[in-house]
Amino acid sequence: MTSVESVVENFARTLELAKTYQGCLNLLSCIGGLVVYRTETDPFEATCFLIGCLTLLATFPFTFLALALPINSQFKNKTELMKKGEHYIKALHLKWVEYHAFRTFLTGLALAAYFYPFIDEIR
Repeated sequence: MTSVESVVENFARTLELAKTYQGCLNLLSCIGGLVVYRTETDPFEATCFLIGCLTLLATFPFTFLALALPINSQFKNKTELMKKGEHYIKALHLKWVEYHAFRTFLTGLALAAYFYPFIDEIR
């Protein structure tokens, strides 16, 4: 099995598991942020949790429109993808990595917004 075939095989195999795992964690984090926003008495801390929650919500349409529709759907059809050739697969995988890095950056921003009010308490 070549490295490209390995990428396609591994990507297709782990896509469903990753989607379920990451989607659930993202949704739980967003719900937790909303709960804290609604129950927090300090307006600054509540605003930080709202910003974090909205940032997490922004990852859902981005993931669907930038990753799921154009890229993930192609990796699910391994036979058709292999017909397009090694260079196409590598370029597609690189595009997925770049988009996923941006989504990870958004998630990091949300995490920073969640923890920002507690920086003084952590020191």
